[in-house]
Amino acid sequence: MQAFESLFERHERQVYSFAFHMAGDKVEADDLCQDIWLEALRSLATFEGKSAFRGWIHGVAVNVCRHRRRKKSVASVPLDEEADARRAHTDPHAASAAADARLLVREALTRLPDEQREVVILHELQGFSYAEISQIIGCPNGTVKSRLHYAMQALRRLLGAETPGRRQENVVRQNEDTT
Repeated sequence: MQAFESLFERHERQVYSFAFHMAGDKVEADDLCQDIWLEALRSLATFEGKSAFRGWIHGVAVNVCRHRRRKKSVASVPLDEEADARRAHTDPHAASAAADARLLVREALTRLPDEQREVVILHELQGFSYAEISQIIGCPNGTVKSRLHYAMQALRRLLGAETPGRRQENVVRQNEDTT
């Protein structure tokens, strides 16, 4: 049990961040995290150590989130507004611009299909590689790349990008430090 507590402490923040972005609010994210860690404890015997625990626990998180979504509709995927409050003290204009960008990204993410949203969150916000995401969500590497490609195309379209490239990916990544 002490080993599990150590793993929990090491991965709690990333799991919470994933749950928060998938759920849409802090209360729901707290509930999801409780379910994720309970499921992880129940399923710990299935972890064979062939891959990193980080990937395995995110796989559990994806499955718990999918199960929850089947039960009810998710309204939004907010990004952390607390960073805006911290920025407001140093540069109110930057904080306002960041809040506007965060709102646009949040709204755009909610409009993505769940499979694309998962991949964007895992890759852009959580920093997982294609291979790790492939293991987490249980699909081929090419499918992960395809979903991410189409998700980024959709985000560019939804955010009204005029130039192709990584502009929206950078907007999404700007929100990474807010969770």
